[in-house]
Amino acid sequence: MKSILKLVCLAAVAFPASMPAQLVVDRQKYPDYDPTVRPDRSLLRYGSRPRLKGTPVPAESQRPDHVNNAATMYFPPIISQEGGSCGSASRIAYMFTHELNSFRHTNASLPENMYPTHFVWLLTYGNSGKDQFVQYVGVPSVKTYGGRGNSALFGYKEWDSQDYGWMTGYEKWHEAMFNRMWQPRSLPMNVGSEEGRNLLKNWLWNHNGDTDFACGGIAGIGVASACAQGGIPKTPANLEAGVVGQSYVRWWGTSVDHALTIVGYDDRLEFDLDGNGKAGEKEKDEVGAWIIANSWGGWANNGLIYCPYAYGFPAHSVTKEGGKEVRKQSGGWWQPELYYVRKNYRPLRTIKVKMDYSHRSEMLLSVGVATDPNATRPEKTIELHHFRWAGDGHNGDLNPAPAVPMLGRWADGKLHDEPMEFGYDLTDLCEGLDHSKPLKFFFNVDARTKSKIASRAKGSGHIYNVSIIDYEFDKDGVETPLELKSDDGVLPVPGGKITTVSGVVYGEQYTMPRNLQLKGTQLTWDAPQNCGHSVKQYNVYKDGVKISDTEKREQTIDGNGAYSVSAVFDSGIESQRLTVSTPVSVQTPNVAAKFNNNGFSIPDVFNDSYNNCTIEFWIKPQSLKDWNLQAGRWGQFMFHANGNGTFTAGWDAVGEKRVHAEGALKVGRWNHIAMVVNKSSFNVYVDGMGRGSVSGSPSFSGIGGFGNLNFWSGEDNGQDAVYDEIRIWDKSRTRYEILQAMNTEFSGSVLPQGLIAYYKGDVISIDGKPYLHDCVGAHNAPITNPDTKTYEEINSDKTWNTEVKGTISINNTRVTSPATVEAGQPALFSVTCPDAVKHLAWNAPDAGVKDYNGTQLTAIFPKVGKYDVTLTASDGTDANTVTVKRTVEVTPAAAFSADFKASLKQVPAGQRVSFIPTQPVSGYRYEWTIEGGDVTSSKAVSAATTFQTIGKHKVTLKVTSTAGEEKTQTQVIDVAEVRPEADFNVLTPVVLRGDTVRVKDETKFGPTDWKWILSSPNKNYLVSGRNVEFKATEPGVYDVSLTASNNVGTSSNVRNRGLVVVNADSKSGLSFNSASSRVVLSKSPLTEEDKNFTVEWWMNPSKLTDFCCGIGDDDANFLIKTNAAGQLIVSKGGRQVKSNNDLVVAGEWHHYAVVVQNNNVIIYRDGQKVFSQYALNAIKGLNSFAIGASAADMSGQIDEFRVWGTPLTQEQLQTWGNEPLDVNAADVKAADLRVYYDFNQNSGNVQDRGANANHGTRLGFGPDGDAWPLSKGVFSLNFSNKGTADVTRTYLANAKNQFRHTNVQMNDAKNGRWYELKDWKLENEVKNGKVITGACFDAVKNGNFTVATGWDGFADLKDHKVYQVVKLPAGLYSLTVTYGQHDQADGSFLVVAAGNKLPDTDNLSTAIASQRMEGKANGGTNTLHFTLDKETEVAIGMVVNMTGQRIFCITDFMLTKGDFEELQGVNKLTGILAPQRFNAEQGTLFDLSGRRVFETRPGNIYIENGRRVVK
Repeated sequence: MKSILKLVCLAAVAFPASMPAQLVVDRQKYPDYDPTVRPDRSLLRYGSRPRLKGTPVPAESQRPDHVNNAATMYFPPIISQEGGSCGSASRIAYMFTHELNSFRHTNASLPENMYPTHFVWLLTYGNSGKDQFVQYVGVPSVKTYGGRGNSALFGYKEWDSQDYGWMTGYEKWHEAMFNRMWQPRSLPMNVGSEEGRNLLKNWLWNHNGDTDFACGGIAGIGVASACAQGGIPKTPANLEAGVVGQSYVRWWGTSVDHALTIVGYDDRLEFDLDGNGKAGEKEKDEVGAWIIANSWGGWANNGLIYCPYAYGFPAHSVTKEGGKEVRKQSGGWWQPELYYVRKNYRPLRTIKVKMDYSHRSEMLLSVGVATDPNATRPEKTIELHHFRWAGDGHNGDLNPAPAVPMLGRWADGKLHDEPMEFGYDLTDLCEGLDHSKPLKFFFNVDARTKSKIASRAKGSGHIYNVSIIDYEFDKDGVETPLELKSDDGVLPVPGGKITTVSGVVYGEQYTMPRNLQLKGTQLTWDAPQNCGHSVKQYNVYKDGVKISDTEKREQTIDGNGAYSVSAVFDSGIESQRLTVSTPVSVQTPNVAAKFNNNGFSIPDVFNDSYNNCTIEFWIKPQSLKDWNLQAGRWGQFMFHANGNGTFTAGWDAVGEKRVHAEGALKVGRWNHIAMVVNKSSFNVYVDGMGRGSVSGSPSFSGIGGFGNLNFWSGEDNGQDAVYDEIRIWDKSRTRYEILQAMNTEFSGSVLPQGLIAYYKGDVISIDGKPYLHDCVGAHNAPITNPDTKTYEEINSDKTWNTEVKGTISINNTRVTSPATVEAGQPALFSVTCPDAVKHLAWNAPDAGVKDYNGTQLTAIFPKVGKYDVTLTASDGTDANTVTVKRTVEVTPAAAFSADFKASLKQVPAGQRVSFIPTQPVSGYRYEWTIEGGDVTSSKAVSAATTFQTIGKHKVTLKVTSTAGEEKTQTQVIDVAEVRPEADFNVLTPVVLRGDTVRVKDETKFGPTDWKWILSSPNKNYLVSGRNVEFKATEPGVYDVSLTASNNVGTSSNVRNRGLVVVNADSKSGLSFNSASSRVVLSKSPLTEEDKNFTVEWWMNPSKLTDFCCGIGDDDANFLIKTNAAGQLIVSKGGRQVKSNNDLVVAGEWHHYAVVVQNNNVIIYRDGQKVFSQYALNAIKGLNSFAIGASAADMSGQIDEFRVWGTPLTQEQLQTWGNEPLDVNAADVKAADLRVYYDFNQNSGNVQDRGANANHGTRLGFGPDGDAWPLSKGVFSLNFSNKGTADVTRTYLANAKNQFRHTNVQMNDAKNGRWYELKDWKLENEVKNGKVITGACFDAVKNGNFTVATGWDGFADLKDHKVYQVVKLPAGLYSLTVTYGQHDQADGSFLVVAAGNKLPDTDNLSTAIASQRMEGKANGGTNTLHFTLDKETEVAIGMVVNMTGQRIFCITDFMLTKGDFEELQGVNKLTGILAPQRFNAEQGTLFDLSGRRVFETRPGNIYIENGRRVVK
């Protein structure tokens, strides 16, 4: 079957190769869509991918008729995506997870083997997407990140949020670096043909013959999600397959808005697609289906659906024909996207950074490297993905940038401005560099904003630490800190400037051999530079395959090829290889490569990017048509022919950055084509004549970074031509150079400089497969289709000169080298010469060099003096020969020492520490002896170890120069026991009451005692022991705190809202992810006659604005809404009732209720009455009712929405608001339930579970299933009040209005008004004559506790302390203060501290607890929570800071105490990490989302007794 639509272009979301203009992609619903396609033509050759194992590849004929990778342990559980994260759900949660587990043979159901969507998805509008993350950053595990979607630690946010949380902790980032992919690729053909389908089936079956994997691969696609589903018909074949009645795609929607994942295929299935009653008509393509996984929970067949092969495209169009709707294919066939694992990858060099910055989206972070230790700028630089003007949800384009620190807002609801610690993999940056030599690294913070307009920058920050960690030969890493040039060791980072930290890092000196050359059949080389290791032998390779090892420095070779030599040292480590190729021969006769709509791929030639490059070849077309003879990569570089003979080439495929050379090509005629890139200039030459140029500014410069250069195959785009003399250069050739050499065949041992790939048209066989032979490098190019009918090596009618004409002289032959070099150190000599040079001979007698014939010489002069190095260059004749001389001065070896320093100022037991010489010298021998470390000796320049025991340990460094001089230093390292750094991981952040809570200790530095406190307003646990494990008996939202201690000290870590225990499973909620999303009820549940009613709901807003979270109609009638201050506002008949600020909190689940009882409006949160006010106006003209009203859009998630025709009591709200409703219960019916939405569905309009069928129409939502994520955190209320008591009178004196006072007046401005308070201690009050500024009794303010400044002669206050000292028993306490008439306490704090005094504001971190006071109007409260695990004397009160005319009054202080349930911790957690899929009390059969199943459907996959089964 032929492909229906022509292959042209499109999407890495695996849209088809061809897509008509009418196909619409809805980016609002699919924000991380990427319109790039990268065909992997190697898939056209089954079994061709490199394998690590020698397992035989099964024959293609053995492929089974059905494969379902979702049924394997390597595919993760079906996910319910959060927000519009379908792209990341498909690519990260499914593809990334599956491919890694399939390669590693690990269980994808375990959190440590699953990978989260939101670590990637939140950066959708952060200038780095999925492709960049999987290639360059990596992805941490779900266990490390804290969730499959949103992180339980770093918070719930949408991709366009300005303050979503960033992950901190180098270890977390380092873990992510191991989980990497190559650049995503696409199937080389679409699935509209049998050939294309077979390619995809091979991938799904066994990764196209890659036996390193435990099962097949999976693939990503994009579709119009509004599909119609049907049931698979009953036929004998379908009955045998067990799929009758299963859901399949009847048709797709019309607008592409969703990502899906192909997980398998089934050739057995039969469909009746034309509705003629006959299923399985092969001629109508009614046999076979793809198996597709969705990210909408239990949608269709428990998250899976069958898609007939005939519908393997993204959308259907709908037209009217004869009065009937007719659906036709819209867009071309899928060309699915594939992920390729970086097998057994580990990072070799990384950077570790600790820094902060106040406006994160202003920053671009980059790292560069230079081979010259004295360099002032890098030779190679990479921008750090994730840190490219990211974090404002708008690609860094907001001006001014929002004031959001790097860590953003976490799940605790707080903006975290503490320093962020992160890491980034530099292995690829250092690729191709000699790691045994010193490298200079540059870390740059460009804080000039994305606009590069420095004045726009408002932020500032600091760098606390930058270090390079080398893991190449030490798996635990050797860390080299880069010096921060500041007096206090902290480097300021000003906005609007570039801040750079640089330093030299010495790798372990496993140096490679020098001066490899080939003369005849004799291969010779020089020994490596002296280092700390002895050479044991040399390994010799031919074309990458080891052929021998020898202790000599010579080897006789046999046959043409590329020969490499490496040194193997006494430690067993092998150096990098040095390579030389046999001389290139002149072809006799000349041959060329003829292709009949075939193609080839030049592998890895553009892995690197080149500022300057030339691609040239001779071509004789056999046919010309638009877009044939195509080569390159869409969006980066492309050239092709046109039917009129025009040759088109440039950076983009269809834009303006292209050159059109008219008449350049003609069928049956040889023409020479040269494309020259010089930074942002692109030139095309035809037969040596310039035919056009184009500037790439500002979008394009240079070429590369995309790997292979593909010459496409196929009828439409393939090579139907004869090719000869294909050359790729890493330089911009001039027109003169092109003309001079285009008619010459290169040969000999010295080829023109800059030639990185060279094909003369001869075809060779490797492992039985055809390749174009590369004469100069390792880029033999596989021919796409091995069928000999589609390619041929032919004798060419084109003849060549064998010599490049040109004069060789001292004017065009130059030697470069350093002017001076130290004795014993290597000096590199390089030559620049014309193309005519075919022979070179270097001589440096004083360095032991004679007639060396390479293009670069590495010479080592052992003695001081001036020495000549000569180079003779010729074309093989005496007449065209020149000798040039270079004199080098060899200076005495630099002074050296054995001084060294540690990477840590204080060395704690149990922490890795590096030792770095202060004056390292390359080539000197370094020998370390380390007493008491886990590494006791090393011959590396820098060494690292871990001391497990405290005390004094000797570390000795001996340095030996190349002249044999030795120096030694010994330092005594005092390894101290230090106080722990408390840290932990809540492994079960949301659990069902009765399930097991597990919290894992991750404290550093040897803790010996652990105290855990899990506290909520009505239930508290005190746990002693290393880890927490217990059955949760009480629902609630718990703060989790750990205090870890040892002999040295104590540290604490608190995670607010770290654990949520729910009373019942709320299942799904409804997610509103755009301002236009709303649910319109079919009829209003309220009327003008209603004087008594209740609206209650659970809500988790993603963000707060002045008009949001709307429920109802409008302000004139009835509307509930929220403003940016978090006030819940109820408008009833045009009159508003407003709660206090911060009642509604973004990023947190809370239960809200509005009860209207006659004229009284009562507002509840979490079952507690928080506000009430009379509103006399009645509801007017309420004709519509919506969630997400037009006057106030809804944001975030909502669940358990109910409207009642009666005013519910507090008891009813507390009971019904904490569990799913039983709509048939008598008391529920009696309360007049008018609407009940539990949102437990995964598609369609919202269903009313009550008796009124008041269903809601969803408008403005994204793809159908995107809106139904799990609502974890609902039903988490607790009203038990177990052990909570008001203990104010027991411990506090004079704590309530009217406050008692002495007769001492604080201010005589008005006699009898201000008096000294009894029982309260005051510090830092200000005395000015008869005015004492501080806390006092104020008779005018109703006898309240009052603090005033600026009024009536009162002064400003700084660190004014007012407190009482009491002894409190162990318990969980809350200190609540209630405002009177005034609330201007901003800048002041409630504080409790151990001992008999309160700390200053700058030292509040030393207090047991502190809480900034906020203005909350008359009757508002501020509450400070603190915990004591033993009886403690404490100071409790306020630290006041006030300036200007300000005043606040307190009516009372209330101290409550809650008791603990004491538990014993465990040393080792049991049964952790596997998802809790089933509970014996609930049943034993579950779907892939972990939900109990009562009725099975044939062919579906279920979990039974912990294993996947098909029923």
